Amino acid sequence: GETVTAKVGLSYTSVENARLNREEETNQDQLTFDEARSASHQTWEEYLGRIRVETPVKEDKVKFYTGLYHAILGRGLASDVNGAYPKNDGSIGQLEMKDGKPVHNIYNTDAAWGAQWNLSQLWIMAYPEYISDYISSHLQAYEDAGWLADGLANNRYVSGVGTNLLPTIIAGAYECGIRDFDTKL
Repeated sequence: GETVTAKVGLSYTSVENARLNREEETNQDQLTFDEARSASHQTWEEYLGRIRVETPVKEDKVKFYTGLYHAILGRGLASDVNGAYPKNDGSIGQLEMKDGKPVHNIYNTDAAWGAQWNLSQLWIMAYPEYISDYISSHLQAYEDAGWLADGLANNRYVSGVGTNLLPTIIAGAYECGIRDFDTKL
């Protein structure tokens, strides 16, 4: 009958940054479990609520919002709240900071092969801030390693099907007016 509450921080760069991530992401360890659950619920409601499905068939809503949840959740962060991130060569990089936060994140991604068919369109239409961050993440990998990766795992190149469809995602975002990433680069 015991209840155990754990607050966990993760980092690809250091134990110290894992602690910092935990402290920052849990409001300096001040949130109770119920407060964290409520904040998480509000965040997910805002993200999922950007698209409303109108149907009396509950099963259709469950399928749609489960898929939407996975589409949003699918890319994990590899950077820390202080802007530290793993570079392709195994060293630690530092993202530019603005107002105490990184100007963008570094994402673990699967190859763009699947994203370019449907996820990128969803991100562009409903989550433009996410697609811009995603593109900036890949542009940082380009600056660090000299290539535009198809996919990144711990900021190291992973190939999906031996192609690179990321340029179509970048071009699509640009054509839809999303240009708050380094378009010149």
